[in-house]
Amino acid sequence: MAVAEEVQRPRSTAAKSKSSKDLTNTKSDSATAAKVVHHKVKPGETLTSIASTYNTTVAALRRENSGVSILHPGDVLVIHAR
Repeated sequence: MAVAEEVQRPRSTAAKSKSSKDLTNTKSDSATAAKVVHHKVKPGETLTSIASTYNTTVAALRRENSGVSILHPGDVLVIHAR
């Protein structure tokens, strides 16, 4: 038994303009969303230096990583970069 799908295509340029406008709005919405980064701690790095690198705060790093206060090389931090 075959299932048929109907594909609808825009019939006027107004429909195309509307879909283009929708794509533009989607792009601007995603541009404002925070980017999630996984940072592997290197020797000598501090919460302050990492926060500065990703334009965030030490408080935000602690909040996002279960209250981390001591870093060790190889630790991986979750960062919501701005």
